[in-house]
Amino acid sequence: MNQKEIIIGLIINDISDDYSKDIVNGVLHAIPQNKNIHLVTMPGKSVSFEYQSREIYEYHFLRNAIYDLGYIGRIDGLIVPMGSLDWMTEKKQVIEFLDQFGKIPKVLIASDYPEYITVNYDNESGIREAVNCLINVNGMRKICMLGGKDDNMDARERKRIYIKCLEENGIAFEERFYEKTDMSGHSEEAAQRLLDHNPDVEAIFCVNDLTAAGLYKVMEKRGLHPGDDIKVFGFDNTLLAAQMNPPLTSIGAESMALGKKAMELLIDAVNRREVQSALVPTRLHGRYSLSYEMYEYSVKELIEVNEAFIYRMFHDCFYRYDDRNQNSEDIKLDRLFFEIILRMLRASRDRYMTMEDFQEVNRMVDVFFENGAMEYTDVERFLICIGRLQGRLNHIHKAGYVAGLINRMFLRMKDNALKAIAECGIRQEYETIRQRKNLEEIYFRQMQGMVSGRVDRKDVFRNIHKFGIENGMIYLFEEPVRYEYGFKFRYPDHVNLKCTIKSGEVYLLPKERQRRTIRDIFSENEMFPRCKGIVVLPIFYGKEVYGLLICEHIGNICDRGEFVAGQLSAALKIAEKEENS
Repeated sequence: MNQKEIIIGLIINDISDDYSKDIVNGVLHAIPQNKNIHLVTMPGKSVSFEYQSREIYEYHFLRNAIYDLGYIGRIDGLIVPMGSLDWMTEKKQVIEFLDQFGKIPKVLIASDYPEYITVNYDNESGIREAVNCLINVNGMRKICMLGGKDDNMDARERKRIYIKCLEENGIAFEERFYEKTDMSGHSEEAAQRLLDHNPDVEAIFCVNDLTAAGLYKVMEKRGLHPGDDIKVFGFDNTLLAAQMNPPLTSIGAESMALGKKAMELLIDAVNRREVQSALVPTRLHGRYSLSYEMYEYSVKELIEVNEAFIYRMFHDCFYRYDDRNQNSEDIKLDRLFFEIILRMLRASRDRYMTMEDFQEVNRMVDVFFENGAMEYTDVERFLICIGRLQGRLNHIHKAGYVAGLINRMFLRMKDNALKAIAECGIRQEYETIRQRKNLEEIYFRQMQGMVSGRVDRKDVFRNIHKFGIENGMIYLFEEPVRYEYGFKFRYPDHVNLKCTIKSGEVYLLPKERQRRTIRDIFSENEMFPRCKGIVVLPIFYGKEVYGLLICEHIGNICDRGEFVAGQLSAALKIAEKEENS
């Protein structure tokens, strides 16, 4: 018996930033295996008249017209991170917008609206942990904050908790300790003001990791080094935090927790099970910008070979790992890590290890890293965790044959980790070069066509796979629809399915098979039997919207999707001009 198909919509802005990617990946990860549940991601753009030019503001508003497909295209449930509705400054606007989707279940992320089921961070636990570390461990008193927008619930809450933690420690808050930002990487001006007003600042709390990136730029220009001259910590614990130089200490939850929890609640709600709003606990993830370790590796735990200790160490190090909803054939990395460390600790305790055991552990180490272990951590975090364990074991048993074997296994772990990171970088560079060559070929063909007068849309469609799309669909309107600022964008009732891309092969549809009802583009989507989720992107040039690009949600589509849609739009515009001439 076929299961009823469930289509979940996700409205989210700035899909290329790490916070949004974690939410999207968390939602996808929460879809149970072998269930007929699919995700439609409708990515818009952040809108702020206060921080953006009129042109950028209008462009982002047009991008956000994609949200309307959520109620046009028949979905069964909706997830909305409230930051995606940042242009709606009044509660009435938000409720009117959500009401457009009818009575389908909805789950909000980062919301203070009690009328809706909501998933929020427990902001207080992580912030309190960080401030207490600064004051009680590092003895610091001058702690400032780069905050966020007044209409952002998390920004308001984080500022309130920051002030509360200062006052609980006998530190009176002063307005000069705080500067507001737009919560993006463009926070340099606010960071400059904060440093100018507080030349003796010892630590700075950034409302999110993106804001910390702006602070880093200002500190570099002033010859200040995060972690040495000023302690810095952010919020969200995104991939960006680990990639910054030096790596940023950040408050965060279990990997992708907001998106996963929201999806779990929504699936229950769609299936008419009772659900309640939820708080996701947070903790401080220490890196160079603020050294911090939540756990000690005690001699007792090492000697007793405590099972809970090994699993705790795994999740402390590989903080992005979650084996729920993985395929049954996937290797359970937490269990494999347990076996590796268990054998090493027993050998250290018993001071005995055969060469066969040594070779078997080395084999397991190789398998562990070959199966993507480094995707769930960052290099600095891994080296810190493994280094601490190695240091404690060497302290207990300073020398000897077994200690030498164990140190060789630790070295193999580190070598495997660095090799995995290097290979990932090489793959990304190769993919970038391949896509660049494909784009150059597309442009060359377009220029040849313009010279010969033979550019048409079919040429564009035939080459769409060269943008790196393995599975996708292109819908075009009968005529481009012009967007006028201040007026609601109106989608036509019908669209034409021009082509499909299946496993990199492009199939053009004959005219008699193209016409579709726009209400059915999700419920009758040919891609869903093959993929968990899709991303819907507008195809537009200037103020003219040509149609929609739908891609499978895999790989780096979050990073490339907007670029691909933009290049496709430009190519169609060139073809249109040639056809008209």
